[in-house]
Amino acid sequence: NKINLLVKNKLKLKKSSKFLNHTKSLSTQSLIISPSDFGKHNAIKFKKNYKYFDFEYLGLDDPIKLLSDFYFHPAMELNLNYKNYWISKFNSNFYSLNYNRLFFLLPIYGLIWTHIIIKDFTFDNWNKKKLIKNISNDEKKLLFTKQINKVKFILKSIELFEMKYNLCN
Repeated sequence: NKINLLVKNKLKLKKSSKFLNHTKSLSTQSLIISPSDFGKHNAIKFKKNYKYFDFEYLGLDDPIKLLSDFYFHPAMELNLNYKNYWISKFNSNFYSLNYNRLFFLLPIYGLIWTHIIIKDFTFDNWNKKKLIKNISNDEKKLLFTKQINKVKFILKSIELFEMKYNLCN
């Protein structure tokens, strides 16, 4: 129900002219080189800095997608203060954010992450995984509960982001 409500709210916003101009594709000049799987889970701490080593999905992308991937990636486990810090540092160091695009797209990317997290539990995907890993039903329940908790955390993050920037209807 919560996901359906969020999607409906995003579709309402999409219809509003305030946000419509910010959903168009970016020009090539506005794209950045993005690792796409950006986060602490793909880094090694060296002295006082992190060194990133996984560039398997490197390519040109929308800067807001990079920001969103870092913000929502379940391996990051960031609290809201760090997430907001990430947005402010991203804006000041890397890219001058179009905040209307951010307000519209960040929650949508969050919803995409919820799908990524639970997609393994669709019937076809689960049967493939079960054959490969020989997972029992009890293990499935534990995995599913863990993934649902990640989804709940993302939904709460979206809600708090929208509350912080007064985006709730």
